Amino acid sequence: KYLYLPETDAVLRYHIETLRNLFAVYADSASSGQLSSATLLSFEEWVTLCNHLEIIDGDFTMRCAKAAQQNVCLCLPFAFHP
Repeated sequence: KYLYLPETDAVLRYHIETLRNLFAVYADSASSGQLSSATLLSFEEWVTLCNHLEIIDGDFTMRCAKAAQQNVCLCLPFAFHP
């Protein structure tokens, strides 16, 4: 029902440095000549992350990955406040 749960927030905060380091690696992975951002993942970077995590399968399809990336982008201004 709700996207924000205190328990989830606590887990994310506990792992915040690791999550930021992972994000930095993938947000900086765009090939030369493409626009790149250290604060946003492109769709290609997101798919690379999903592939490396091996989460794209019969349940979490490429279509789901695209929808998830689009939905997360809408929430980013509100995410991970210190």
